[in-house]
Amino acid sequence: MKRHFAFASALLMLGLAVGCLAADTKPTPKDAFKTKTVSVAIFKDGYGFFVRQGLANLRDGWCMTDFIPRATAGTFWLYTSEPDAIVTTVRSTARNEVRYSNAAELVSALTGKVGLQVKIDTEDGDVQGELVRVLEDMLLVKADKQLQVVPFADVKSVQVVGQPLLLKVEGKTKMNQATINMGYLQAGINWVPSYVAEFVGPNKLRLTLRGTITNGVEDLRDCTIYLVVGVPNFMLKGQLDPLTVNALGSAVLGAMPTASRGVAQAFSNAAVSASELDNSVILPTAVNVPIEGLKELYFYELKGLDVSGGDVVMATVMVGDVDCRSLYVWSADSGQDVYHYVVIKNSLASPLTTGPALVLDKGRPVSQDQLTYTSVGGESRLKLTLAGDVRADASEKEVERQAQEKIWDIVYIPVVSEGKLTVTNRKNEPVEVEVSRTVAGKVLEISDGGQSNSQTKAEDGLNPQTSLKWTVKVEGGSKRTLTYTYLRYVRARAA
Repeated sequence: MKRHFAFASALLMLGLAVGCLAADTKPTPKDAFKTKTVSVAIFKDGYGFFVRQGLANLRDGWCMTDFIPRATAGTFWLYTSEPDAIVTTVRSTARNEVRYSNAAELVSALTGKVGLQVKIDTEDGDVQGELVRVLEDMLLVKADKQLQVVPFADVKSVQVVGQPLLLKVEGKTKMNQATINMGYLQAGINWVPSYVAEFVGPNKLRLTLRGTITNGVEDLRDCTIYLVVGVPNFMLKGQLDPLTVNALGSAVLGAMPTASRGVAQAFSNAAVSASELDNSVILPTAVNVPIEGLKELYFYELKGLDVSGGDVVMATVMVGDVDCRSLYVWSADSGQDVYHYVVIKNSLASPLTTGPALVLDKGRPVSQDQLTYTSVGGESRLKLTLAGDVRADASEKEVERQAQEKIWDIVYIPVVSEGKLTVTNRKNEPVEVEVSRTVAGKVLEISDGGQSNSQTKAEDGLNPQTSLKWTVKVEGGSKRTLTYTYLRYVRARAA
C-alpha cells in the first residue's frame, strides 16, 4: 500500500503538528538571501535586461541566492554595491544529492533546505516538490498543490532540484554582509509604442506617447522601468547561460524535447532556446511594428508602475506640444493624386520612436499613419488624407533629336525631352507643395529651384536614373507650372 498521503490524510496522522504548520509563514532556505527587481530595461524585440538586488549575509565570504534567472548566455552579471568588494566566484553544481547514513543525518541535512525543490526516490516511486517541513520521522512535501507525507523509512535517496547559486565575495577587509546585484538579459517581455497626435492650434500638435508592455516573466513591483528606443546587439539571444542551465537542472531539462535532454549536452552547450522552456514562461505575442534598427539607444523612464507576470499594461510615457505645418505631396510618377501631410518638428527633449500615430482634430479622427524615428530637432511627417482642392497634371514631349553617336560599336540618338508639372490650388489660401519626378537621363535644366540627383543604372550606363524634387508655394486660387529638360540616349534602329 502506498505510504504517500494527500493533505486530508496527513491531518489525521499529524494532528497538532500540522495545525502549527498551517499557521506558519512559508519557510525559506535560511542561508539564501532574497532579491528584488529594482529596474528593467525593456526592448521591443521580446527581451528585457533585469537588475535585482538583495542584502546577503556572508559566511567566510560565501552566500547563496534565492533566485535563479533564465539568463541569456553571456549576460549574467553578479556584482556588489560596496566599492571595495567584488564577486570573485560563482558556483553552480550538478552534484545535488543529499548524503546521509541514518535518519538523524537526513534530518540535519534537510533542515537547512526547507523551501527548496527536492526529488525523493522512494519504494513507491518519485516524489518531487517543495520541501515544507522536516519532522523527526517524516518529510512534508508540497507537490501539485497537495501536501504529501514521506516517512523516512521509505526514503531511498534525496536530490535537491534548482539548487541556489553560491557566490564568493572578497574585499579589502572581512565583511559580514554585502549588497549583491544581479543583472541578466531574459526573454519574455516587450513593449510596443503608439501615439495620439491632436491638433491644439493652427500649427501645434499635442503628442502623447504610450507604451504597451506585455510581461510574460516576473512581477515588477516598485521598480524603475525603462522603455528602450533602438535595438542593441546581443549575439547570444536564444541561448541560456551555462550557470543558469546547471542551476535550474531538471526544471529546465525536463522541459526540453526528448532528443535534447542529455545532461552532458545541456551542461556543455548552453544553447537552450527560449521556446524550449517550461510553460511558466509566457512569451509576448509578436506585433508587426517596425523598429529603428541600430541607432543610439534612448531610455524612456517610468516609475511607480506595477506590472504583474502575465499582464498587458499601457502607460503614458510622455506628453508634449510640437510645432507642425501642412504639406501637400505629389509624386508625378504615381499619377495625379496629391496627399495632404502634417510635418512635425520634434522640439521635445527626447527622440520619437517608431510607432503608429492616431491623428485627432477636436476629438475627431483624421487619420492613422506610421510616425518614423525622429531625433531631437528633426522632422517627421504623417499622411492625413487625399487632397480634394489641390490638383496636379503632368505632361512630357520630345523637343529635339541630335546627331547620331556611335558608342561601344552601338549607334545612339541623343533625344532631348521637356516635362511640365502643373499644380492647381483651389483653396483660398496658399499651400506648400512637394513635387517629385523620376526620369531616365541627364537633366539639362530644372525650374523653380528644383533639385536633381542622379544614379547610374547597371543595365543602362548612358541613361542614369535621375530624381527631381521641388518644394514650392502655390497661392490660393492659382496654378504653378514646374518645368525640366533632360537628355537620354535611344538606340538607333538598324537599317
